[in-house]
This record gives sequence, C-alpha cells and structure tokens, in this order.
Amino acid sequence: MAITTREQWLLAAMNILEDELLGPCIIAAGYELPPVRYSLTAPKPGTKKGRVLGECWARQASKDGHNEVFLTATFDARDSAELLAVAVHEYAHAALDNAHGHSGPFITLCKAFGLEGGPTGRSKSSFTATVAGPQLAEHIAGIVEDLGAIPHSAVAPTLSGKKVQKNRQLLVVCTHCDFKFRASQKTIDSIKYDSCLACNDGTLRAQ
Repeated sequence: MAITTREQWLLAAMNILEDELLGPCIIAAGYELPPVRYSLTAPKPGTKKGRVLGECWARQASKDGHNEVFLTATFDARDSAELLAVAVHEYAHAALDNAHGHSGPFITLCKAFGLEGGPTGRSKSSFTATVAGPQLAEHIAGIVEDLGAIPHSAVAPTLSGKKVQKNRQLLVVCTHCDFKFRASQKTIDSIKYDSCLACNDGTLRAQ
C-alpha cells in the first residue's frame, strides 16, 4: 500500500520499529505490546515551538482501549528521524500505560530502546526530553531511507490566525492520580516539571 498520509507513515515506521526493536525489548522486560495509535496534532497557539513534542494518553481515555500518541505538527518532513525518536519515547509511556512518569521502569525501557537523556531547563541529561542514541539513530535512519520522509510540512503556531487567550486559566491534571490545578498558559510554560507534584508517578498535562 502506498503511503499517502502522515498517519500511514507513522504507523508503518513504528510497526517496523516494534517488530525489529521495541517489541523484543518490551517482551524481555515482562510487558505486553501496547495498542497504540499515532497522529500529528496542532500545537497550542502561543506556546513555545517544540516545547511539547509529544504526548501519550492512557488507554482509559480511549473507548476501545488504545493508547493515543500525539506528535506536534511543528515537525517537518526533514525532521522525520527526530519525529520517530519522539514517537519511541511516547511508545515507552504507552507500554507502561502512563505509569511511573519519567522515572524507574520508564527510564529502563528508554535505555533498552536506545534512547538517551536529553537537555531540559533543569538538567543536561533528563529522560523527560530524550534523544536517540547512536544505535537507535542508525536504525531510524534506515527506516526513513526505506519509507522516505513523512508526507508533512511543518505548521507555524504563531501564524494560525487563532488569538491567544492570555488570561485563560487552563486545567493541569496528572496522568496517573487525581491531582489537578488551574494556571495561565504563561505560568504553565514557565514550569519545569518532570513528574506529578503529588504522586511522583504521573506527568502533569495541560488541557
């Protein structure tokens, strides 16, 4: 089947990675292969470009029990390899169904996949922002060479025509427990958090 859509490309690329690398690592770690869907999503207007590169939603959020992985549409075709590295990060979340945040078993899986800690505002090497290590990067490069680049051009949030609601209080929730609070987008952008302030297992997400 010819690949004509972004979702077809993401699914094809991640299926190859799952068959050749991710799946065996998941099984060796004692987990089951997660049911995952992949799609690109519009970045929130007014947020810093690339700040949130991907999100994984728990299976309970989907009526048919899938983990939904959303990757920012600020990626371009030339960013295909980086896009897949982010998708692998989110796949690790899916395998754990969003348990453990960015610590413990999540870090163990990321390392097994070939991901390394990347730079954040807090640290020079954090598993909140992973990057592909040499072996994973080589594997991904081969897949991109075989499939071609993702059929997508980057979108610019600042040119969307959507007005930013500067004073809107957004709901921030934990992906694991019931902790939640409201804050402005400016405040949310300034927060440098790795895990939930209450349970330390989930990740805080703005809705």
